[in-house]
Amino acid sequence: MTKKLAVVALLMFLIIATLIGSTLIKNDFLNPEKEPVVSTTEDKKEEEKKETPKPEVDPETDTRFSDTNSILLLVNKKHKLEETYVPSDLTTANVSTNGTEWTLRKEAAKAIEELFNAAKEDGIKLRLGNGFRSGSYQGQLYQASVDRIGETSTNKTTAKAGYSELQTGL
Repeated sequence: MTKKLAVVALLMFLIIATLIGSTLIKNDFLNPEKEPVVSTTEDKKEEEKKETPKPEVDPETDTRFSDTNSILLLVNKKHKLEETYVPSDLTTANVSTNGTEWTLRKEAAKAIEELFNAAKEDGIKLRLGNGFRSGSYQGQLYQASVDRIGETSTNKTTAKAGYSELQTGL
């Protein structure tokens, strides 16, 4: 019986040693050149708290964002265009559309043509669904939406005349 007990003890020792050894190898504890990487929830929370660096360009003071000749022209709820503004270089892009002949600024038309051509080479069919929209037409769309669903709901989805980026033709 003592012989059987010794064999069982030896087998148990070998099993335990194998488990410990494989765990050490798996976790690279035997490789002194590598330090284990430990990630905690706190580390992730600290990463989320890091602030995004401030941009070096300020659209509030940089005149490129208010220059109507610039493709960097900024138009949104805070930055209004004159309702009568129409870009001087509007052109029709040679691309498939949703049935409307949309015009775009010259530089935007060139870029959209390149995009559509690259997509076509990859077997992807695209259609242009929007382009330049005048301030007066935007005003009509806004008012129609107000009449239909009210001003509060309209303001969530539709720009007022002069506040739509579509008026830039970009």
